[in-house]
Amino acid sequence: TPNTTMGGLHYFLRNANTWNLNGIKFNERNLIEYAEEAGKYGKGGRAGSRTKWFVCGSRYSTEMSSWGIDKMQTVPKVEVLGADVSKFITPHLTIMVAVHPLFEGAHADKAFLLDFNHLRYVHFTGGDTKLLRDRGGNGIDGQTHEWLSDVSIEVQLAYAHGYIEGISL
Repeated sequence: TPNTTMGGLHYFLRNANTWNLNGIKFNERNLIEYAEEAGKYGKGGRAGSRTKWFVCGSRYSTEMSSWGIDKMQTVPKVEVLGADVSKFITPHLTIMVAVHPLFEGAHADKAFLLDFNHLRYVHFTGGDTKLLRDRGGNGIDGQTHEWLSDVSIEVQLAYAHGYIEGISL
């Protein structure tokens, strides 16, 4: 039987549209240039909906907000499933900016530009998320339950996405 693993988005995208800022200033011009390259591929690119998602930490959002209040448009929460999201429009793509707490601390300099048309939630046969009751070991006074998820993200067309790192903190 095949042995499947999930290496994470970085694992699957590290050889595709990777952009290491290497100390250069993250600014409007270089993000637009990156959107030009990233917009070539995928259903969220120029041949499709022209919309990709920039999932990042607050440092990237802070820099983008400094480019001018008219550049970042807030999107109503109902429209994006309750998340705080802003919209940044370039000539090549509309970039939906979602600040996520996973991109704080040790990962604050990293971000992903994702084309959700080429990501798919998958679960292994019989292995979606389930509650396993009474998983406590010896010496535990009470009941311990465990949530077990045997799920992953299938990454299709790696070049439709992007990985960015190295913003000055």
